[in-house]
Amino acid sequence: MNKQALLANLERSRAELESTLARIPAEMMAESNAAGEWSVKDVLAHLAMWSSRCVTLVYDAEHNQPADGVDAMFDSRHALNADDYESQKDRPLERILSDFRGAHRQLLKRLNDWDQATLFDRSRYAWLRGQSIGDFIQSQVAEHEAEHQQAMARWLPAEGSAGH
Repeated sequence: MNKQALLANLERSRAELESTLARIPAEMMAESNAAGEWSVKDVLAHLAMWSSRCVTLVYDAEHNQPADGVDAMFDSRHALNADDYESQKDRPLERILSDFRGAHRQLLKRLNDWDQATLFDRSRYAWLRGQSIGDFIQSQVAEHEAEHQQAMARWLPAEGSAGH
């Protein structure tokens, strides 16, 4: 993979997710079971938190610091997700959408400043356990969003059907 492919993957996964979101009425965004027990709103908060973590990781790498909390991102994923759910569940949809979109913009902005060699150097950041920054972001943002987008698309009622 290269920088151009990573950025294209991030844009594509986000466009597909936004297209799915456009088909979900606001009143359905808080319904449970859109993705397991979570609502669409919960999923968006979850994705925003992971994108924010990646923004922080990129920032830390830019400053030659070990990424704060990266071990938990590898070892305690379920606990992180549960903590995120608890901290985000009562927030209004509008704020979650704002964070969801803002974290994505910030990640793209930060990545644009990286050169390809550094972005995909798998030996540069030992704390990424053999992955490059680009690899990590591909899996934790682009692939993660695609996974949740597919689940939400399956949850949606068929076009033209009555009710959910």
